[in-house]
Amino acid sequence: MSGGWAPLIPVSSLALGSVGRFVFGNKDAATILSALSALEGVPQITTINVTAAANSTLYAVRVQTTVSQFGGWGFEIDRTVSFTTDGAATQTTLRNGLKLALEADEVIGAVFNVSVGSNTVILTGTQGGLYYTATVSFPTNPATGLTQTAAQAGADGPSW
Repeated sequence: MSGGWAPLIPVSSLALGSVGRFVFGNKDAATILSALSALEGVPQITTINVTAAANSTLYAVRVQTTVSQFGGWGFEIDRTVSFTTDGAATQTTLRNGLKLALEADEVIGAVFNVSVGSNTVILTGTQGGLYYTATVSFPTNPATGLTQTAAQAGADGPSW
């Protein structure tokens, strides 16, 4: 290589470039990887609303997930985590306790990114598309302190 130029890399239509176009360097490699990951689709997002918190009370969240891969073959996950509030419970402590319990579960923590919003716990699939589709329920839910917003379904990326 003379002149310090990076090698030429052809870009296909998958990388949002026209066939025959050439790109240079790491920035364009990142563009290719970004475009390929976009083909994966949109992951499912499930929002748990924390509407109330009772003192010294057990709350549980059950996550049932169908993991489909390899052309439709898949397996099912059925996990339940729980959190018990203390004597001075607030929605924030319940929200944070459930987040930590969901993250600590080795299966749920691997299948979903768990985050929080204002009185919500948000489960976002770690894979795009219909790879992970989850149903969330509340087997132990005093005074309906937990509800679920309709899940944003996963969507497969475009087919080529």
